[in-house]
Amino acid sequence: MNKLIFLLIMCHVVWAHDAPKKGAADHHEFTISNFQTEGGVTLPMVRMSYGTYGHLNPAKDNGVLLPSHYMADYHGYEWLIGPGHALDTSQLFLITTELFGNGHSSSPSNTPEPFHGPRFPQMTIRDNAEAAHRLLTEELKITHVRAIIGFSVGAQQAFQWAVSYPAFADRIVKPHSASVRSTLRAQPIPMPSHRYRVVDVFTKTPLEGNPLAVFPDGSNINDATMQKIAKELNLSETVFLLPPTNPSAAAKLRIFTPSYEMDFAGHPTIGASFVILQEGIVPRDSERFAVEENVGLVPIRVEAGDRPRIWLTTPPIQYQQTFDRALCARVLGLQIDDLLPPTPQLLTAGNPTIFIALKNKEAVDRAWLDRSGAIELRAKDLRPLCVFIFTPTAEGAYSRMFAPEHGVVEDPATGSSTGPLAAYMMRTGLISSPTFASEQGTKMGRRSLLHVEIRGTDGSDGIDVGGYVTPLVEASMTL
Repeated sequence: MNKLIFLLIMCHVVWAHDAPKKGAADHHEFTISNFQTEGGVTLPMVRMSYGTYGHLNPAKDNGVLLPSHYMADYHGYEWLIGPGHALDTSQLFLITTELFGNGHSSSPSNTPEPFHGPRFPQMTIRDNAEAAHRLLTEELKITHVRAIIGFSVGAQQAFQWAVSYPAFADRIVKPHSASVRSTLRAQPIPMPSHRYRVVDVFTKTPLEGNPLAVFPDGSNINDATMQKIAKELNLSETVFLLPPTNPSAAAKLRIFTPSYEMDFAGHPTIGASFVILQEGIVPRDSERFAVEENVGLVPIRVEAGDRPRIWLTTPPIQYQQTFDRALCARVLGLQIDDLLPPTPQLLTAGNPTIFIALKNKEAVDRAWLDRSGAIELRAKDLRPLCVFIFTPTAEGAYSRMFAPEHGVVEDPATGSSTGPLAAYMMRTGLISSPTFASEQGTKMGRRSLLHVEIRGTDGSDGIDVGGYVTPLVEASMTL
């Protein structure tokens, strides 16, 4: 009976080894020249067979190593891999290595003389860990992994990593065995951590301007999570950088307010462009590049100096419906005499905005708009609209912007509305200079300066909006 049970077990092992494998692993081989074993033998060349699942992110920080156990190949962990399983390849990049002496990796059967067959040297757990370390660092350019997970001999390799390379992994996950029964006693793999930066845009002074969160690598964050992150941070906008779909762009920008995604926004474009330069996504001395947004390509110009001033070219501006002056005054808590003669009008370059000109700074500071007033003002227009109030000044304009339906009570600086502001002021005769500055956010204690350059007659060659960016925070978010 014992012989029969043994034969059945061996048949099952052989069948499992030779059966078609499930999963979406990519098979690879890594070769090392002149590999010196722990026992002092130098092999002219060794091969380590390994599989990969998922995609390595640009930061190369989503890796998990799974060294194989005895009589297993790189498919041996597939019961843990896939959507809804412990190892989700939409978030993680998995590397499964095969043991030396175990088949596909260098073994007695596949190593040429003088180390073929019985002359193949003893390969230790340390030899396997060293070769895997070289695979990760030399071939895959990975310098840190989130976890190393091992069972049986794989667990021994995981322990060796803890000794040989103690800072290489966030976690070592291994089974605890008692007699022939094993139970997994390990902490869960840490949830994905996403690095982000907070910058203040349109200012040289920390804690002024318009704050912006930028995630340099948003490629592993889904749409719903992006929106939740924006709501959690509760800044006027949060940007996620992704690989561009247009080869002319440096990056694709996904821009979220706390309540919805925007097609275009100015201070996120300026702030994200600063981060693109700082992260080296484009060379730091770049003078021009483009970013991709839902409205299309947005050209970026960098003005060199002690600290760069970054300019965006406003997308094409559309002039849309006008609004009753008395209604505008009422929803803003003002008198109609507080308004200048030009009729309020909606303009958009991707962010629909109503422009209302007021007589002086005092009226601008006294105005207020809540959600019910915004809904009353837009009436049958189903879009959530921004309401931009301003008064002309010697420098250009003194401004405030309300967007309660966007989840933004008041915005300290609105670059997407500043190009249309210039167009509206030119058309209504409120400005004649091709260059000016809009001061915004002062009333709420976050003074911002948005610089404007009008090119061509009435901006026929483009309207550029620019400003400075001040870095403030570098952090990570664990989800």
